Amino acid sequence: MKKIAVLAVAFLLFIPFASINGNNVALTNSTNGNVLYVGGSGLNNYTSIQEAINDAEDGDTIIVYPGIYVENIVIYRELKIIGTGYPIIEAENRSRDAVKIISSNCAIEGFKITNGQNGIKMIDCVNNNIKNCSFYGNNYSALYLKNVYNVFVTNNIFSNEGIYMKECGNLAISNNNFTNGEIFGEKVYETKITHNAFFNGEYTAIDIQNPSSHDNEISHNQIKFFNTGISIQGSAHVYHNDIVSNSRGIWCFGEIYGKLLIYENNLSNNGIGIDLMDIPFDNVKITKNNFIGNEIHAGFIDSYFVLWYSNYWDNWCISLPKPIFGRIFWFIPWIQFDWHPLMQPYEWWKE
Repeated sequence: MKKIAVLAVAFLLFIPFASINGNNVALTNSTNGNVLYVGGSGLNNYTSIQEAINDAEDGDTIIVYPGIYVENIVIYRELKIIGTGYPIIEAENRSRDAVKIISSNCAIEGFKITNGQNGIKMIDCVNNNIKNCSFYGNNYSALYLKNVYNVFVTNNIFSNEGIYMKECGNLAISNNNFTNGEIFGEKVYETKITHNAFFNGEYTAIDIQNPSSHDNEISHNQIKFFNTGISIQGSAHVYHNDIVSNSRGIWCFGEIYGKLLIYENNLSNNGIGIDLMDIPFDNVKITKNNFIGNEIHAGFIDSYFVLWYSNYWDNWCISLPKPIFGRIFWFIPWIQFDWHPLMQPYEWWKE
């Protein structure tokens, strides 16, 4: 009889912890660590995201309920931080980053992030994810990434700000929406910028600089109403982009270590479709692009040995090499040729 009574008491003591949910006490067990809660109406839930971070351990998850959290957050543990109902992280000190990540194996999902020097600054770390967030009203960049690797940036919204990358590799930036925001990278390698939408920007939608940038992929992006759609230096594959109504569609410049392949893009209604400058070697190949309705389809300055082949030009309707006019030594007129121009647009989207 005594044994039954002891079991009953133990069961009753266990019930409150077994019934913990999103609005209850801050710690519950999960397969990957504990779950901590911020906001909501649960007893002992944290009121500050930073307080939850300070109490968490590597591998924990922090769930943040709707609300405005006025604080500057530093993530120095391996954590997954998830917002429900898009809580707002508003930097308390505008001269500091709203969120600073200095740990690897972190994830930030489902927040609106505003009022910081940068929305999220991430340095010296690997294997982090930024997903389903909205960035606006930050001073410099939405995302500032330096010396980071294997980072995924997906399904975010960028308003009047964008992404800055320096000395980064193996990034995946996909399915994001940029309004007057851009991606700028310097010394970037093996990075994929794919399936993003860029609209109404003052400068350059995708800007990859430094000739040591290499093996990047820029594909399946829609770019409209920018000064320049894609500016590229370094080796890359640039393909299946829809580049429309920009002052300049694609601009390539400077020495390129490795091959730059530009193929199967739609370039329409731009001031100039593709512009090349100061490319001394035979490492640029431009093929199977559609040039439609541009004021100037293509041009070059001091760019030699470029291979133009099998592009479609809407102002060329004979099966003879298509001349492409430019200059060498900055002022001497020169001609290159597309040696096998297509007579119909190349419909890569049907393949």
